[in-house]
Amino acid sequence: MLVAQEDAPDLDAALAERLLLAFGRGPDHMSGHTRPYVHTSHVAHVRKITANIPEDILENAQRLTGKGVTLTLVEGLKALDRNARLSALRQLRGKVRFELDLDRTRR
Repeated sequence: MLVAQEDAPDLDAALAERLLLAFGRGPDHMSGHTRPYVHTSHVAHVRKITANIPEDILENAQRLTGKGVTLTLVEGLKALDRNARLSALRQLRGKVRFELDLDRTRR
């Protein structure tokens, strides 16, 4: 379709209006998307954040994981959660009575 130069501003306004209707605030807005990324397919809600992370720490973490920024951050946050849970379990050491008969369980 050929558009005259004077009609171009109206075309941009129409496109902007369609984007607002489709995405909420624009094409880069996350509202209305329940699963915008592959790694979040198991997560009910995704929160888009901006974080200032020292470049050397992020690069080292990405090298260790072999993944991109988002997946590296997700993996790091999961590790932090896992460590906190393990710490809570360690505090129960000696406080829970546990009996297990290995011979009986092997039968």
